[in-house]
Amino acid sequence: DLQTIIPDAVQEMTPPEITLPGTSFSIRQGTEFDVIYTLTGTEPIAVTASAKNEKGTEVRAFSVNTAARTVSALRSLPIGSYTVTVTAKNSAGESSKSFALEVTATPPVVTLPELTIRQTVFNVKEGLAFETVYTLTGTEPITVTVAAKNAKGTAVSGFSVNTALRTVTAPGSLPADSYTVTVTAKNSAGESSKSFTLDVTATAPVATPPELTLERARFIIKQGSPFQTSYSLTGSGPITVTVKAAGPDGGIISGFTANTATHTIKASAELSPAVYTVTVTAKNSAGESSKSFDLIVEAMPQLTPPKLEARRDDYSFSMSRTFDFSEQLFASGSE
Repeated sequence: DLQTIIPDAVQEMTPPEITLPGTSFSIRQGTEFDVIYTLTGTEPIAVTASAKNEKGTEVRAFSVNTAARTVSALRSLPIGSYTVTVTAKNSAGESSKSFALEVTATPPVVTLPELTIRQTVFNVKEGLAFETVYTLTGTEPITVTVAAKNAKGTAVSGFSVNTALRTVTAPGSLPADSYTVTVTAKNSAGESSKSFTLDVTATAPVATPPELTLERARFIIKQGSPFQTSYSLTGSGPITVTVKAAGPDGGIISGFTANTATHTIKASAELSPAVYTVTVTAKNSAGESSKSFDLIVEAMPQLTPPKLEARRDDYSFSMSRTFDFSEQLFASGSE
């Protein structure tokens, strides 16, 4: 009989058995991918890898390193889902295992915000709006907020941020005070804060010049009589009022005074008969106003005592009983 002789090596041949550490993997786009497989069976064993994307299209981006027993993917693998099948085969048979690989987008590198304000102290007059510009770097989206406190540490509203123009503003209604203002920029990587001082100083009131008005431009009094007249006055206080008088020869005459409480001008009763030119001046920080009037002091007439004229005919008369009687007499003297 013919006997079949089988070599020992063929008799001991076992089919391959390939094993993967998992069935699903995920990587970021642009990163390396390697997965190690284990393998049993009689060598030589050929190991291959094939892959398809989510549309079922074959993708040639995977390779097998039989020495290291790894399956690798190219860094350039596009974002998507892939089904990868690894097959080990020898003369005794084959073994296949599959896994899913999800390639996701690489998130952008987020940098911390960095906020800069051009100075640390600002000054503005009360009633005027305030605005300053800030610069900002970092990965968007970045939220920018502002908080403020007055000199007593009390939180104050009214400050706002315009992220489009990159400005910090405050209204003109902000009271006079010293404010500490903190601007904060924040994103997913962190935050940056900068503070500055805003000094709002009180605005001095607008002063209006004085306007002085007298009762009239000419007065007449008798010698020995006191004199008083009123004036009206408008304008921002404090206002000083002064009075000067000149005699007929232009010399300065004393005795005239101004009472700013009652708005009156007075003159002494001891003024001599003459014509006096009196100038009243009102003055404040915005200007002055002057008005003049004439005061005429007339002399008092000289009085003489009355005197009856003596009769030239030495006429005399007497009466013995009561009856109506009249006689005309003459006298001289001041009335």
